Amino acid sequence: MANRIRVEKIILPERRGNSREQYLYTIKVGKQEIEAIFDETEAEKAYEEIKSSLGMDFAHSLSEAEIDEIVSFQDNHPELCFSCQFRMKECERCVMVCESPLERKLFLALLKADFDPKLQVWIAKRNGEMYPRTSNFSPYNCLTRPDFYLESENGKYCIYADGFTYHNKSEEKVSKDRHIDSELQRFGYRVIRFPGKDIREDIQGVVRKIEQAVRS
Repeated sequence: MANRIRVEKIILPERRGNSREQYLYTIKVGKQEIEAIFDETEAEKAYEEIKSSLGMDFAHSLSEAEIDEIVSFQDNHPELCFSCQFRMKECERCVMVCESPLERKLFLALLKADFDPKLQVWIAKRNGEMYPRTSNFSPYNCLTRPDFYLESENGKYCIYADGFTYHNKSEEKVSKDRHIDSELQRFGYRVIRFPGKDIREDIQGVVRKIEQAVRS
């Protein structure tokens, strides 16, 4: 968290010539600095709470640069972040995994509709197996990485937030998407693509279509 949170180990003198180790947390908020002193147990608890507040996945750790990127994103997008109901839970996936504002908007809308989509999973080109985003999977063996992946009793869904309309896509891109869609359907997936215009202008309509497909 580089220049926003600083942690220092300090030695505090006590009576009778003894001393004890404490941890000084200095948190920069705007132009102000807030300081707090913790013992080791309190310091560990504070660290875990900071991670939780940034929405970090406890299964893996982020570098200081990545954490700083999340905080910087929040500072630069106050209209999106500061009133977000998922700010304390989903910052990592929203900021670090979603690859565009369109994906971010649809991701948050899906969360509000009580979906918990998997993001950027790997679909193997050989057999259509799905692997989690964090898998050590070779891009060479990947058919596609859908923006969102959902499962229900109705089936398995690969959902894409397309930045271009059909008419604005190149012939090569259209052909590639058709091939991917055909292969996904052959492997038993259902494919849903939404043009950026629909996500920008009618996000509730987009979510309703997903609900009808996945939950009806």
